[in-house]
Amino acid sequence: MRHESPANPMLPTHLTPVARVTSQRNDAGDAHVAFQVTCGCAGDQFIIRYAGRAGNQFIDAERVGEYVEFAIAADCTRCRETHLLFDCRRHGWGPVLFPAEIERPDSVLRSIWKCRNCGATEHQIEIVVGWSPFEEVAEELTDRPDFSKSIWIEAFETIQIHLRCVGCEQESKRWVEFEVV
Repeated sequence: MRHESPANPMLPTHLTPVARVTSQRNDAGDAHVAFQVTCGCAGDQFIIRYAGRAGNQFIDAERVGEYVEFAIAADCTRCRETHLLFDCRRHGWGPVLFPAEIERPDSVLRSIWKCRNCGATEHQIEIVVGWSPFEEVAEELTDRPDFSKSIWIEAFETIQIHLRCVGCEQESKRWVEFEVV
């Protein structure tokens, strides 16, 4: 099932199948897209698996050996399909514009997020992905003749993930707030 989105949505390709866009802006000072995560089966409740360091109300990147681990996947509670929402080794500014010379292993999603209020594992997810304006970035990357609007969309600079617990409706705003550069 393909979700209806505004004309010309600014969505990284790995998020397009799960994005129900709620707002989008692309002007001189701000470029972002916000969306609800919705599975192709129309399910909107997920069990969230992650690799990273857990705080009381958030998760963040964690160094594991020579790599940094920080990844989030959502398992649909309706059909059990897994959607990789973010992996700092594969998505955003650094991995897209400056891929590593050596293949980096994917992050291992070992942990399941539980609501800190009621312990439930099912959540609804909203994501906001942001960029510096295209023209600004294009000026900085004049040495990259391959740089285009489609690469700019894939090379997002920030990601925020907000959760709402299905069990008690507690919201965790900025559960993830990560600068990908």
